[in-house]
Amino acid sequence: MAVNRFHSLGDVNPGSYNWNVKVRIVRSWRGVSFSGEEFKGLNLLLLDDKNIRMHAFVPGNIIKNHEDKFSEGNICKISNFSVKQYKPDEKFRSINSDKQIILTTYSKVEKIYPDDMLIPKNMFDFYDLCDLSDITNDNLYLTDVIGVIQRDLPLAKVMNRFNNIQSQVKFIIVDGRASVNVTFWDSIADEFVKAISNETEFPIIIIIASAKVTSWQGSKHSTSQVELSNVSATKFYLNYEDHTVWHLRQLLDTPLFSQYDFSAQIPKKVEKEVVCEVKVMQVIETSSWYIYLCSSCYKEIENRDGKFKCYRCSDRNVPHPYRKWNFHIEAKDQSGTIDILLFDREARTILPIDDFDSDEEEENSIKFRQIIKQLEKNQYTIKLEIRTANIDKTETIYYASGIYKNDSYQIVSNMENSTPTDNLQESFSQASGSSYHLDGFSQLNFDSPDPTKKKKKSGLGKKKK
Repeated sequence: MAVNRFHSLGDVNPGSYNWNVKVRIVRSWRGVSFSGEEFKGLNLLLLDDKNIRMHAFVPGNIIKNHEDKFSEGNICKISNFSVKQYKPDEKFRSINSDKQIILTTYSKVEKIYPDDMLIPKNMFDFYDLCDLSDITNDNLYLTDVIGVIQRDLPLAKVMNRFNNIQSQVKFIIVDGRASVNVTFWDSIADEFVKAISNETEFPIIIIIASAKVTSWQGSKHSTSQVELSNVSATKFYLNYEDHTVWHLRQLLDTPLFSQYDFSAQIPKKVEKEVVCEVKVMQVIETSSWYIYLCSSCYKEIENRDGKFKCYRCSDRNVPHPYRKWNFHIEAKDQSGTIDILLFDREARTILPIDDFDSDEEEENSIKFRQIIKQLEKNQYTIKLEIRTANIDKTETIYYASGIYKNDSYQIVSNMENSTPTDNLQESFSQASGSSYHLDGFSQLNFDSPDPTKKKKKSGLGKKKK
């Protein structure tokens, strides 16, 4: 019985065509023109049992003969192909190699089944984040990196210099010694936002394969900052099953990562809603009573040197941003005290703040402080969102989704055929979950009430029976 003899990818060279390799298809992608049009040819990243990787190109005219075999993860036998040496000026090579495989009409491709698992499912050549500045803007080779997502921002739509709208998402990764900014564009940005919403293990560890290393200098920085971005060959992996991910996760509880706060990565899921009656003890003083939003993308923006700029909209100036109020109150009932955050809608419901015409931030802040202090020592009925972090006691701030002053709304009702919840829900906007009442701040009741029992109004903070 004849035994197949395979060449290692490390041995193939331009001097012959009679090569025969057994490889795993680790990754596949198509190139894209400057206008965004996909090329017909297919790019492959191959890996053999000696952990050697090589880029292969399949011309468009022969893809139809083999495309079904080139699914990522497949094991294939590929023979009769040519090997090309890269030209010195050919940049953005997907891996650190000076040659690539070119399939021809004479090439043979055979899918091998079953998978004998002799070839690893993937391999990476990681570059330390702290060393990326050494290869900034070189990009002869693309780079593999691994890090923990510290902070990510919402998906944005920006217009490029060709007047085309692009998807963009920005985030920061850290590895315990350095942090790096990452910007994904177009389809990979959309894929990232969708993928991250489905993750359940936090903080999220990301591998970015074949990333482009660039630099930029913002107005807040005196030196250039390293930034990673994507090209056609780039692929990301979240919480990937790889020993490097496992090792990095073990380090999260060590002093190496003690300087980082990953709490922003934990999704704030609303589990339930409660309706409670409280007395506002004080309005908590902060440096600002409101945030500013971009008039184009409606995302939060920042004030840089007296000017509002939106980085999501390519650092465009925003001369007339939208102002959205938010502030904290300390609220109390008979069982305890909690910190509640009120947003713009709730603020406008109970305060006369619609006529703030001045653009002077200091003047607005003084005016608003005078008005907001009127809340103190008054009774309010508030609908609160109970989030996972509240239940886990990892967050002590509760978010309001509705509010009404008690003396302007008839909370006390002698109607025996309706519950207080029935009355309140007429004045509050509908939310994602059911409404519940609080036993008291010290004993939040997350159990569903029996819907068959009628309830009557009792005292402040008492369970409604």
